[in-house]
Amino acid sequence: MIYRVWGDLTLSTDLSAYARLAYTCRHKSSIPTNCPAPNSNWPERVPSHGTKRQYDSDVNRNSNNMPQSQKSPPNEVFLYSHERLVDVAKKTIIVLAVVAVILVSVASAEIMSLMLEPVPHPYPGRTYGEINADAGSPILGDPSAPVTVVEFGDYQCHFCALWFHNTKPHIEEAYLDQGKAKLVFVDLAFLGRDSMKAAHASYCADDQDMYWPYHDMLYRSQADEIDGGWAALSNLRDFAVQLELDIDEFNECMASDKYGERIERNNRIAKEHGATSTPTFFIVGPGDQQVMIRGAQPFEVFEQTIDSLGGYT
Repeated sequence: MIYRVWGDLTLSTDLSAYARLAYTCRHKSSIPTNCPAPNSNWPERVPSHGTKRQYDSDVNRNSNNMPQSQKSPPNEVFLYSHERLVDVAKKTIIVLAVVAVILVSVASAEIMSLMLEPVPHPYPGRTYGEINADAGSPILGDPSAPVTVVEFGDYQCHFCALWFHNTKPHIEEAYLDQGKAKLVFVDLAFLGRDSMKAAHASYCADDQDMYWPYHDMLYRSQADEIDGGWAALSNLRDFAVQLELDIDEFNECMASDKYGERIERNNRIAKEHGATSTPTFFIVGPGDQQVMIRGAQPFEVFEQTIDSLGGYT
């Protein structure tokens, strides 16, 4: 609490300290610089306690013995500074508001970091034979199908696009749609700088349950030149718009690079299994038997292998 006294003299709640100053100014010949003028009416004695109520009693008691003309005007007694309290209250509110904003910002940043944290392996423990596919695509087809086709590919790979257009439709019709086989795509994004961007975009689409439509859009949009611009960020956004994805969510995902570690993991897994070129396929049967197929082979090659491993002949 703050009390205002004569002139510019302002003291804290230690009224006994003020009283000692008043007594000094009243009875000493040398007047401190912060004393009132000599003709001011100081209380005749020092208050015994440092409280406003007690001091007011002392002042009133002394004033009763003074002529009216010598009594101190009202502004020369201790007055409680309501203005100061209001000022302190305002500052307190500002401080609390700043603290609240900081806490909300920290909480929001924590939530955002959880939303955008790296996702290196979204399917822990998902293996087919010896092939680790824990960071690959969602399954296309019936997850319980006895035969699995694992494709290692790059969205800028021309032979991958050739297989996509000429062989994959027949596999889908003959095996995926019939519940006899399922397909998992694993990135081997190594042909150019836009290969990583395209792979990342496919997983950003997966955030909105649109992985396979976006995957197909990429291969249908592939151009002849690697890193020629067809898979640049602007076009990847256009593909998302064409598929009616939430573009703000998609852009935020692309800016976060949250799937960079996942793609790198897929690249390492591909090399560990000997997939050094694209496309490379592993056909895995119900007894974990597996066969590697390199290149964009015709449907007949896959048909023979799937039938053999699945016991469909």
